[in-house]
Amino acid sequence: MARRLPPGVLDIGRMKFVFLDNIDIDYTIDTPYEAPLGGSQSALCYLAEALAGQGHEVFLVNHATASSRSRGVMVYSFDDDFSPAFAPAPDAAIILNRSGWASQIKPLLDPATRMILWMQHADDQPAAQGLEDAGERGQYDGFAFVSEWQRRRFIEAFGLDGARAGVMRNAIGPRFAGLFAGSESIAAAKAWPPVLAYTSTPFRGLDVLLNVFPSIRARRQGVRLKVFSSMSVYHDPGGTDPFQHLYAQARATEGVEYVGSLPQPQLADELRRAAILAYPCTFAETSCIAALEALAAGCRVVTTDLGALDETTDGFGTLVPPGSGMPEAFAEACIETIDRAAWAQGEAELRTQIDHVNRTATWSVRAGEWVEWVQTMRE
Repeated sequence: MARRLPPGVLDIGRMKFVFLDNIDIDYTIDTPYEAPLGGSQSALCYLAEALAGQGHEVFLVNHATASSRSRGVMVYSFDDDFSPAFAPAPDAAIILNRSGWASQIKPLLDPATRMILWMQHADDQPAAQGLEDAGERGQYDGFAFVSEWQRRRFIEAFGLDGARAGVMRNAIGPRFAGLFAGSESIAAAKAWPPVLAYTSTPFRGLDVLLNVFPSIRARRQGVRLKVFSSMSVYHDPGGTDPFQHLYAQARATEGVEYVGSLPQPQLADELRRAAILAYPCTFAETSCIAALEALAAGCRVVTTDLGALDETTDGFGTLVPPGSGMPEAFAEACIETIDRAAWAQGEAELRTQIDHVNRTATWSVRAGEWVEWVQTMRE
């Protein structure tokens, strides 16, 4: 049976991709469907699955406990023999979020294989600092960034060759695609009084939200907040979550339900009923999958104009300026957005938002973009 490609994706032949992730997490391509998982690893899983679904040969080498085939992708562990991933030679070897590793990986590669650093972190994070070394920078054939904001920052910080630096954006998890049928009422699926949701990690603004939520609820009676947040997305069984005090504050605050992190299918169901992603971000996002998925779930997004959030929300978010006055401005923006959620004409706005994300920001679309980008490196 011939493979079927999404509209707009060019059929330029079968290619081979190897993803390498040295984070100390045991995961396969199935994991984000079954358990909470960080954004970078989830993105890798969904991209790998989409590439395999389009007929390409895809491998993942990480710290899985055992080799396995997962959703069309062969997963090997660094602790076992992973040489089959490199024979025959892949078209691209893609290192996730780890600079300073090029000299160890390059000898494993055929000269024809393109080595790419796929960086989701900001330029000031430890994972990026290996790029201070000119020898390290020179070994990569490409640098994949998740926003234009992030790309500019890395070029300025490390003197990267802009011709090798591409923007390969993130996308929504498959469970968030097509959440609403074309004839389905979006507003009817939303709980009333409105539910606000927080879905990012706790250190990115949960403290701000919990402090201002009582004032929001006092002005708009019945509004609730659900908190889907914890450090469990990093799968550290021996670690101690340092944000227990925030979870305790959430549980003690009237109108707040602390849920914790959820697997993607359950989170999608929850956001389908929520009205607003309330995200007073205090951490410069390089992309923000949480915002993209909230848009796809028909949530209005209220966040801060920090990092790449303006770029990611693409005109569909309400962004408040960061700084000392942000908490009060954020609360006011949430109240105004709650009032908008009651408008009958809001249905058309939400439909436009959902259709835009489903058309432009799925992993099938991204897989096609990656194939075309790697293909240009081979020419």
